[in-house]
Amino acid sequence: MPEDNPFAQLPRDADPPPALKTRVMADLRRRGLIRSVWLPRVLALAAGLALFAAGTWVGARDAGPPAGQQFALLLYEPASFDTTRPHDELAAEYGAWAQSLGTRFVAGDALGDQRVLGGTVGSEVPTGYFIVRASSWEEAMSIAAACPHLRHGGTVAVQAIMT
Repeated sequence: MPEDNPFAQLPRDADPPPALKTRVMADLRRRGLIRSVWLPRVLALAAGLALFAAGTWVGARDAGPPAGQQFALLLYEPASFDTTRPHDELAAEYGAWAQSLGTRFVAGDALGDQRVLGGTVGSEVPTGYFIVRASSWEEAMSIAAACPHLRHGGTVAVQAIMT
């Protein structure tokens, strides 16, 4: 019994001759029935690379100074410290000073009660701290010298943070 489908006898895994494949593909492209797949892929890759480069540039720009050691500015309140100003007023003043440091300011806050384990510490307890980034001891000391805590009779100890 003859088969109705003459293509059924052809092997399923056979490729057409290269010349025929090239002619058919060229004709289909000319008619607009298929498009080249490499152009959209190249454009997508270029867009991805542009976004990656832009993200890297923005991240590097917003990261602040890449170099610089961190220093702790420890705030102490000796007997000469002016306690007449309200805490919120001092906090606002100190906060404005920290903001003026820009990317050199890392962190800071008031400290509460202290409990000690394993020995004794000096009689004075720090009441606050700032962490700043500076390129040298001289710059760290200059930053500390501008701290408003000194204007109120406080003491500022500068200590390098080991990394």
